[in-house]
Amino acid sequence: MASFLLLLSPFSFSVSVDISELEQAAIKSEIYKHPTWAALLHTIDGLTQIQDPSFVLSKDNFSLQNELIATIRLLESNSKASCQFPARRQFILDTLNITSSTISKPVCKDYLIFKKKAPADYVSLIYATENISQPSSMMGHIMLKISGKNDKGLDVEHGVSYFTELNSFNVPVIIWESLVTGKNGYFQLSPFQEALNHYLNVEQRNVWEYKIDIAKNKKEVFHDHLWELKKTKLKYFFNSYNCATFTKMLLRVGNSNKVNIDSSWLSPIDIVKSSHQSKIISSSKLIPSDKWQLRMLSNTVNVETKNNILNIINSNGDHFTTPESPEDTYLTSVLGKTYNQYQFKKGAYDLERWRSIDATIEKIAPQGSQEFLLDLSQYKSPLKTPNDSQVSIGYRNLNDKNLLNIRLLPASHGIEDDNRQFFSENELKLMEISLLAQPETGDIKLDSWTLYSAKSYIPWNQFTGGTSGHFSIGAEQQSNDDLQSTLAGNIYGGVGYTLPVTKDFNIYGMMNIGLAISSIGGYFYTEPEVGLYLYEIFDMKTFFSFKKIYNQQKSKYEQNLISINHSAFILNQFSILAEYKHRWNKEKTNTQYGIHLKYQY
Repeated sequence: MASFLLLLSPFSFSVSVDISELEQAAIKSEIYKHPTWAALLHTIDGLTQIQDPSFVLSKDNFSLQNELIATIRLLESNSKASCQFPARRQFILDTLNITSSTISKPVCKDYLIFKKKAPADYVSLIYATENISQPSSMMGHIMLKISGKNDKGLDVEHGVSYFTELNSFNVPVIIWESLVTGKNGYFQLSPFQEALNHYLNVEQRNVWEYKIDIAKNKKEVFHDHLWELKKTKLKYFFNSYNCATFTKMLLRVGNSNKVNIDSSWLSPIDIVKSSHQSKIISSSKLIPSDKWQLRMLSNTVNVETKNNILNIINSNGDHFTTPESPEDTYLTSVLGKTYNQYQFKKGAYDLERWRSIDATIEKIAPQGSQEFLLDLSQYKSPLKTPNDSQVSIGYRNLNDKNLLNIRLLPASHGIEDDNRQFFSENELKLMEISLLAQPETGDIKLDSWTLYSAKSYIPWNQFTGGTSGHFSIGAEQQSNDDLQSTLAGNIYGGVGYTLPVTKDFNIYGMMNIGLAISSIGGYFYTEPEVGLYLYEIFDMKTFFSFKKIYNQQKSKYEQNLISINHSAFILNQFSILAEYKHRWNKEKTNTQYGIHLKYQY
């Protein structure tokens, strides 16, 4: 053992502290600077995101070095500490290349059971696609899956997930807790099939699985780290420590030389994209929900095939017409089986009828159907979605006034963006702000502020139906009888239907209602709306809507509003947006138009 003297001025006394050889070696080698150590402590820019004192031993004076020293001293002084921090122990010994040590091996019963029952021979990244009808899942969900053979030789799979619960309808409280104080975070290790069934069958969300490469010597540390988190008290922050941040921390434990993390806000899709860019994904596969697969397949077959499927379901095949080609027969059988499964899971009929219909579909499957392969992996891919933060700068002409318009959207995308890789045409905006500036005078005013906006235009489908709708909370400019605008706080929503004309052309109708408050007081207003959206050649998109507006700003005249947005997606992260709005009533007219350059990052 060695010792050193710590001199504290201005007092003339000394404290003798013993330092073990292991501690000396760790400090001398500066292993606290290793990115794996930072990942094990869940740090971003040197600050840990976990405040539980049972996990952060140097909480009162935290640093990567202080935590390393505190960990070594605990491991050397308490034989049970190896069961509390097996990953830290393994990291220290591996990094210093020590085969024998004064630190005992973890031999506690619960830890050994965990290792046997929840193996991590293979690790996969799991992405459940967006579900904007659920606030906690509106940007999708990211988690990990560990799998392998347990102590009985059986193949088992477990999901590794981090989440919070949004069990309140008080939006301001949810925002305050999610961004400032933090909500209770829950780390969960559970049978993966339970989560998969929930996503596929209850929420009808697609699930993507990406197999992750982790070096054998780091897989043990990764596996042990999951045990370390089991009883740790966690705080969930939407902007800094969410399911995406947490998952990337775990990925960094296994791939510290390839996975970096900083203080920028992360979404689930960011983790998929960054993992792809870091080249830690070895393979991928899509596990489609029945509803998604029904919509995809129904878009690829003709009307006769669709009617065939309905005949099979409704009349048990009595009016079935055999398709001409083996390929069409195969698609018919796949579509029929999927629809039968979808109806059964919905509770439309019992198991006996499901079996009867399934047997009928089996009879029409073409000979040699095993030679056909239905590849859905490239139909819509999360890797092809646009980045989910954006900023734009542009010009707006409002009643012959030339204005500069700046918009910032931290998350995620607008209805005018390229949404072709999503399940449906949709919008999700969180904390968007739009400012107008008049260059001549230097005046700046708030054009709009969107706390939350979700839109979903789901084309009606004869197999799955489909209702469109939207909901938003924020502040926007609203017009009176003179068509002069005033900023008004606004809660706004609507429901309707979207009808597909072609694959890229859809029309919709919506009945909207709003509750607003401005300088004149509070009021309800209504806005029946019809519109269309069209994806065009050369990566362009047009969105058109017409509204009749009643009682906005307590106006006695009905207002009419035509809005046209035209987007050109010129580069991977850049687009040009042209906007036109024409509003009129029986007395006045108002026109504005503009053009923006948008950058998505």
